[in-house]
Amino acid sequence: MFSQVPYTRIVKIDIATGATQEYAYKLDNIGTPAKPKYPTVSEILSISDREFLVDERDGKGLGDGSQAVFKKIYRIDLTNAQEVSNITGESNLVGKEVNKNLFLDIVATLTQNGIRPEDIPAKLEGLAFGPDVVINHTIKHTLFISNDNDFVGTITSDALHPAGIDNPNKFFVFAIDATDIPGFVPQKIEGEHEYRGFRGRRGRR
Repeated sequence: MFSQVPYTRIVKIDIATGATQEYAYKLDNIGTPAKPKYPTVSEILSISDREFLVDERDGKGLGDGSQAVFKKIYRIDLTNAQEVSNITGESNLVGKEVNKNLFLDIVATLTQNGIRPEDIPAKLEGLAFGPDVVINHTIKHTLFISNDNDFVGTITSDALHPAGIDNPNKFFVFAIDATDIPGFVPQKIEGEHEYRGFRGRRGRR
């Protein structure tokens, strides 16, 4: 799955007023200068009300009969980003895109930990922060990355898996240092504290 254009737009909506703002996001060219092609964005995850993680990915990997090549998470900050809702045309967006920094190269990280490129799901589409964990006496955030197997639970055979292979939906979980996302604001879930309090009262009986 590829895009033919180098920009997509992030739309910010004020849910109280309905007012919108737009920001240009430039995709990596994963083709060549002569024949450019661009990944798709499957997910945006908020770190805070101004910082986000963006999932850029190709469509290669398990489920496609190929090897995963490009699946990266970028960190962006809209604080000083230029608003572009009144700007049209690809050439007019040059230099006005949101600054982005590589946060996680998923393919590189998974292959370094023994997962073959052909076994990395083609459609890594979900991002979510999970509960904090303690590793070596240090609190870490967790980042969950999930795939969509398109309801195909088993690959019966392809060039890289001639004997077939299971193709379940999976979670890949990464421990994140707090210093890597210092502005992180955990999501507040309505009713969460009340539920926890109820459990506490039951535990004292």
